Amino acid sequence: MNFDLNLPYHVYCESASFFGVSQPLNILSNLAFIAGAFLLWSQDRGRGTSLSLLAMLMAVVGFAGMVWHITGQQFAAAIDIGAQLVMGAILTMILAHQILRWHPVNAVIVGVIMLLSAMLGRDLGLPFMLQNGGALLPAMVFLVILAFVEIQRGRMREAKFLMGSAYVLFVGLIFYSLDWALCWSFPYGLHFMWHLCMALSIWLAVEAIWTDRQDNAREEKLAA
Repeated sequence: MNFDLNLPYHVYCESASFFGVSQPLNILSNLAFIAGAFLLWSQDRGRGTSLSLLAMLMAVVGFAGMVWHITGQQFAAAIDIGAQLVMGAILTMILAHQILRWHPVNAVIVGVIMLLSAMLGRDLGLPFMLQNGGALLPAMVFLVILAFVEIQRGRMREAKFLMGSAYVLFVGLIFYSLDWALCWSFPYGLHFMWHLCMALSIWLAVEAIWTDRQDNAREEKLAA
């Protein structure tokens, strides 16, 4: 994600066009968020739980990203960035409440901290993470911590989802950072891979929430 609203549209490498539409890969790759949202909504069956909320937010991220890459306008960039920030904060809150069993107030606090960390950490210098790698470092660390918590509980499925989410996010940041660096040798760019990785990372994190809830319900049923 990029917090500098003054960056020009051509900050992304992709130089391809299709029927007069610039950056077709960057536009179409946002469909991964919408596809993930559909899967989550279907899984939750639209029951209005926090999973349904995450599904709706994921769809908003996808549509906002498409509008930004289609128009390149400042307002679209602001909506795109805002959607990602809100998605990250709320996902953090739900993970803290579900996995760590934290009180909702404490979960909200950690979500706000994650939001501020993302905004303040964007200029943190990290090897080969040239574009705001530091913004998502707290999220990756948080996911790994949650994975180890689940390992201690013996819930390996949830741990695999959470560790996978962190790993895919890390790989996505590599693509994000190498997009401009490799532009001369790969004019289609790599930014679309960042979209795909981020969508998959979100989906994996939400799957951990879903699986944890299912396991909790199963344990409660056995204890009854």
